[in-house]
Amino acid sequence: MDQSHELTADVFAAPPPPQIQFDEGNVQRPPNANRPIWFTNSDNPIKSNEAAGVWFRGGIAYKIYTTQNTMNKVVPDLATARANNLPIGNANSAVGLVSICPQTQVPFRAKAGFVVRTTDYRVGWQFFTAQGSAEVAKFRGIINGISNRATLTSIQSALQIAVRLRLADPQGFINPNDASPIQFIDIHYGSDASGQLLDIVNQRLNSL
Repeated sequence: MDQSHELTADVFAAPPPPQIQFDEGNVQRPPNANRPIWFTNSDNPIKSNEAAGVWFRGGIAYKIYTTQNTMNKVVPDLATARANNLPIGNANSAVGLVSICPQTQVPFRAKAGFVVRTTDYRVGWQFFTAQGSAEVAKFRGIINGISNRATLTSIQSALQIAVRLRLADPQGFINPNDASPIQFIDIHYGSDASGQLLDIVNQRLNSL
């Protein structure tokens, strides 16, 4: 799958730094070079408006934030999704010390930040978003390619939850061969955008 899937929302974001470290745990601890996870360009980073970027390693996507300014919104939003059984790909968060090296010879600068981790769905899954008519048409194409009623009903149920929660900018991944065929990412609330996706699934079910 095209790694640029998230660039639909983040095309104007700054490029991810070439080197970044995440040291999970108490940000007041003294630095320890053996503790952090070190991410580089080899971890296929993509842009993010909200964070420093998203890195991929070992089947996990790491969205790393260099401040904790938005943590009091991001973390409760994930908790709301879990409490309401919205499928979010095992997403979890952790605080930690983030160190960025913009250039190879520049010393790392440590900041208190956090990370959101989720399953890496780049292989075997199809990205979807409701941003723009072209993307909605792409979603319709994905759904119209599914003929298994149980799979469609599972997607329908997830989108009904998204509509009830007023999931904003609904986006994620679909794999009709998975037991949980739809997963959402970048969880925010406050719009009715999920309704048009649910309508497409309802139409497909009614056509079978």
